Formats: sequence, structure tokens, C-alpha cells
Amino acid sequence: MIELEKNMKAEVAIVNGNADQVYQTGEVNNIFAEFTKHVTEEWHTDKDQNGKPKAIRGDPQYVAIHVNKTDSFRVIMEIDYQKSKLSEGKIVPKGKPIPVYIPIKKFSKDALQGIRYTTFRTLITHESTAEFKNFAMK
Repeated sequence: MIELEKNMKAEVAIVNGNADQVYQTGEVNNIFAEFTKHVTEEWHTDKDQNGKPKAIRGDPQYVAIHVNKTDSFRVIMEIDYQKSKLSEGKIVPKGKPIPVYIPIKKFSKDALQGIRYTTFRTLITHESTAEFKNFAMK
């Protein structure tokens, strides 16, 4: 098991995206399809009821993207803090986003709506999306 350095951020922000926002083909059947510029250059979170992008709270080092209408996370990207504006929902990746396939074992009642927060360990070992924290818990 790898131990994280004490000063290393271990938090992951979970965001949702549609297939056409994530993959150039707009399809979900090929996890190695090319990512869109939305993923590789500048991701914007969903908008709230007032039309403003939802802020990323806390101090996450990574973002995991759940592709809607799939039961999995498909992208992990490290956050470039110098270029991102998390309070405005703007996420710029540091380096190249990584294609992944992390299955979601069970959705909670809210079906993973909104931005969630977790650790990599919980992301990989979760039994339900209820284990991921939401804004109210942050």
C-alpha cells in the first residue's frame, strides 16, 4: 500500500458530465476515445438554479468525472491551481487527463447529482454513492 505524504491533498471532487462533453465521439462505448477540449483544456461545472457555475469547495487535488447514463467514472484529472478558478466552477487540468473505468457499485437516492467529494480510497472501494460527501456535509 502506498502512503501519501502528510502535506499531499488526497481529496477528489466528483463532477458529472454528458458523453458529448467528455468524448469527441459523444459515445460511451470506448473509454479510450479522445477527450473533448472541455476535458483537456477547461472544464466548467454544472450551473445552479441561478445560472451560475457551481463552486468546487474544499481543497481537492483531483477531479473524477462521472459520465451520465453510465455506471462509472471515466476521467481523472489533476487540478492546475494556478489556472483554475474553483470558486467559479472552472477546472483546468494539470497535465493530461487520464481515461479510467471505475464502476459505481450502487447509486443512492439522489443518483449522484451535484458535486461530491471523497478520497481516492473511497472512490475505488465504495459500496454506494451515499459515501461521497455533498455540499451540505462539506
